[in-house]
Amino acid sequence: MLRDFDTEGHVGRAAAELGTDLEGLLEVAFGIDEAMAMLTGRCTHAEWVQALETRLLDDGHHPPAVERLMTVWVEDRGTPVAPTTELVDRLCAAGTPVFVFTNGTDRVPEELEHIGLGHLVPALINACDLGVAKPDPEAYAVAHAEIERRLGRTVGREQVRFTDDRPHNVEAAREFGWQARIFTPPS
Repeated sequence: MLRDFDTEGHVGRAAAELGTDLEGLLEVAFGIDEAMAMLTGRCTHAEWVQALETRLLDDGHHPPAVERLMTVWVEDRGTPVAPTTELVDRLCAAGTPVFVFTNGTDRVPEELEHIGLGHLVPALINACDLGVAKPDPEAYAVAHAEIERRLGRTVGREQVRFTDDRPHNVEAAREFGWQARIFTPPS
């Protein structure tokens, strides 16, 4: 995990103002059709935000509370997870190729720049650019081909080390043949 979002802070409080908990809000946000479309490049982050706002209003939530939530959500670009970024920087300094494979949006490059991780944008492999998202097996195949293209050489699947905070993404990577493990946040 490269960055952490303030879901329990500002977003959690804004969700409470709506009369829902964070889990319920995330279920709605990532359950609408535009969420998967956004992650696979068929819709922008802005279009997803608009669709979420419309859904919340259609569900009868108070307009000022919805507006506050959407403002907080859009402004939260995350904060770097220091131990992860330090590890990535050490690996890069040692000459180890590193890629950031994310189920991200069209805003990820801008967000990384904004939080001081712009140097990782060239390492970005973003599902919204690939047209397919983790844990779809095709996502790993397309990402692997992109790794080989960028390195200019063939890379054995077993040579790729992958970590993710979602167990189903890790299992799919293992099934693809990558060495994969669940991300464990530093204590």
